[in-house]
Order: sequence, then structure tokens, then C-alpha cells
Amino acid sequence: MPFPEIPEFKGNEHTGYYNTDDPVVATAIYKETNVVPLRHGNHRNTMWLFPRSPAVHKAANRFRDLYASAGVTDFHRFVLHLMLDCGQLEMGTKQGDNKCIR
Repeated sequence: MPFPEIPEFKGNEHTGYYNTDDPVVATAIYKETNVVPLRHGNHRNTMWLFPRSPAVHKAANRFRDLYASAGVTDFHRFVLHLMLDCGQLEMGTKQGDNKCIR
């Protein structure tokens, strides 16, 4: 698992974190800012949390609006979710590097 999981979460309004449940937005923020999010939840109900910063705020606003209107389907979100959980986005594209698929 590339992102650390946090056991309890009380809500971003009290923690100073920006959160998103959209893996497309989480991936875009991560790639834009190089800030590794914390992960909370499981495959059906996952939330990614980024520490609040000006760079995260700027990327979050830009990508949330872009992907909301870009026609990204639930299938795209599901695939990116699995890639995030399996660390495939961090591994590169070497052949035979399928650690999630057994």
C-alpha cells in the first residue's frame, strides 16, 4: 500500500486536511504537488487526505473542477483507485511489475 492508512478520522474541518473521495482528483493532486496523501477507508469507501497548503489548495480546486466536467467515468475512478492502492502509479511502467495482480 503506497499511502499510509489512518485509523481514525474526525473530519477535515477540524484537522487541517483537504480530503477527497475521488481517486482521480487524489492522483492529480499527488502528481501536481508531490504530496503523499493519507488514506482512510477501504476499496468501497476510501478518502484521501492532504495536509492543507497553498499548493494543495490550488491543485485541488483546479483538478476538482476539471475532472468533474471532463467526462471521467466511474470505471476510470475504479481503475485509478486500484492503481493507487496497489502502488502501480509509483512503480513506473516496467513489464512484469504487477504486484497487485497475483
